[in-house]
Amino acid sequence: MKRQFYLFLSAILLATATTYGQNAQQLYFNQLTTDFDYQARSFVVDTPPSPSGARAFLLWSKNFTKDLLVRGLSLDEFDKSGNFLSAQINMQPQSPTETIQPKKIIKAQRVKGYYLLGYVIRSFNTINGFQVYSTPLVIRLDDNLRPVWIFKIHYSTITSANAQSLIEYNDIIEASNGDLVLAGRYSDAAGQQSRVLLTRLNAGGAVLWAMQYFPGGCNVEAFSLTETTNRNLALTGYVEECGSTPSGVRRLLYANISSTGIPIVFEKLGNTPLALEGSKIVKHTNIAGADEFFITGYVDIVQPTGLTNRQVLLVDIKESGGLITLNHIGDAGSETGNDLTYRDAGNGNYDLYLTGATSSYYTNVKSEAFYLQLKYSGHVLGLAEFSTFPSLVSNYVARRGLEIKKAGKDRFAILANNDFVIGSQQRNFTHVFIRDLGDPTGNCIKLHQPPVTRFSMDVKTIALNFPRLPFTVYRDDFRPFEKVTPRLECGDFYVDAYNAASAARLMKGASLAVQPTVKGPVALKVFPNPVKDQLYIEHPSTFTKGMATARVYSTDMRLLRQISLPAGGNRSNISMDGLPAGLYFLQLQYGSETQLIKIKKD
Repeated sequence: MKRQFYLFLSAILLATATTYGQNAQQLYFNQLTTDFDYQARSFVVDTPPSPSGARAFLLWSKNFTKDLLVRGLSLDEFDKSGNFLSAQINMQPQSPTETIQPKKIIKAQRVKGYYLLGYVIRSFNTINGFQVYSTPLVIRLDDNLRPVWIFKIHYSTITSANAQSLIEYNDIIEASNGDLVLAGRYSDAAGQQSRVLLTRLNAGGAVLWAMQYFPGGCNVEAFSLTETTNRNLALTGYVEECGSTPSGVRRLLYANISSTGIPIVFEKLGNTPLALEGSKIVKHTNIAGADEFFITGYVDIVQPTGLTNRQVLLVDIKESGGLITLNHIGDAGSETGNDLTYRDAGNGNYDLYLTGATSSYYTNVKSEAFYLQLKYSGHVLGLAEFSTFPSLVSNYVARRGLEIKKAGKDRFAILANNDFVIGSQQRNFTHVFIRDLGDPTGNCIKLHQPPVTRFSMDVKTIALNFPRLPFTVYRDDFRPFEKVTPRLECGDFYVDAYNAASAARLMKGASLAVQPTVKGPVALKVFPNPVKDQLYIEHPSTFTKGMATARVYSTDMRLLRQISLPAGGNRSNISMDGLPAGLYFLQLQYGSETQLIKIKKD
């Protein structure tokens, strides 16, 4: 079987040796074992900790060792061309591959490094002598990928009864104060009612609170969450409409939860027998108490033929839970949206970038990963591009786009998992696709034109219970690991982590020069730069109360600080205390004018 695998990889290389272009496909696999399985579930595009470093991106995966009985969760480091640099692993001896689930990796903003979220079912690594059903893992690494802490989360007192609880987190975010918030599901035991689970940790990994949220006896689960401008939490997922059992038709869940875990809004979308759910939520405003969010996922639609097919769902929703717009995008097959990012073009206009899976355009595979670009202007959604990444290899039977990240100026990287058939056996591998918007060749992609359709649905508030859970953390380990192998399939693979971190493309017309005076429609003076603790802004007497705002962002445009500048000529200050040394962006917004400058903190 190993010989067969090398033969088909050689065929890939021969077939693509003369292919050029900036779009690209690269395959990742593990050649240490005979089955070659390798599945990354989440990734980060990031610059190295030092200018001499080679890091460009990290894959968080399920992986194999030379011992076929030992698998685990591995973090794999690659350079800008996708070449392997290093790996570390959390060992899970004797655990079947389907029980090991990497969930998320995110870059830390308040400290240097990364946070990783994983999940193992029936791990043989016991907790206080118990083999528990669920082992959620949270890992903090420094920027050199050295472990700071590694914790498993479970009951503070484990018994034979609660050891069978299902405790699974699907998403992790770093809050503006440095805490971590995890969202997912909880059940007293596998197969029983699923409930939304939220858990908040401090930066040291200690549990601050854990709460479950459930309406009656129906299943409900959170897939994605984000923080609001006023530091509350917004999440999406599904809630099922059920009868005698917890299962039923899924409805999209939207919830707004306070920073202490108290529900503010808990509601479901849907008014037909057809299913829909949210897989990703992102905040696209910075208005305390009145934020707005994009949600993607799927919705089942009845076609004129009477048949039902699944399409990408895009929701624009208010923090209060009021709907702004709903749209579905898709063709005759099935489409599902899994991830979403955006660019704010100003004046309420947005460029949206999504990935997921489609079955509409191919008959030889079950599904294919896609890149979807949409224009959202004046609450009207239009298609800019829908492209897939057809492979030259006939061995794969399905591919699914999982996450999309900026990979340079007008470049995006898509993480996809694939089902391959080698010999008579099905195996799993990982692809990273590059979509370069400046590539006019059309290499490595195929364009399609699915319709974009606006529609409406009812919103219904849900009554619920939200008891606390007595959770705590238990230590685990992380160790160096072996190699993951890349194979180029198409194009010229390149991840530009430095330009991906730049905020220039996010703010239209922004000035990025490091300068003490902000030149533009309004004369402002910002000092000192570099700054240590306090950043001062001198502004003119023409300012109108409530119209001027100053915000501090990280290099990946996460909001860290915000103040309103008072009316009349004055000096205001923003505290940079508590932020690590490095590069930040100061956004100064007055009316419809937006200016942006680099700020360096020593």
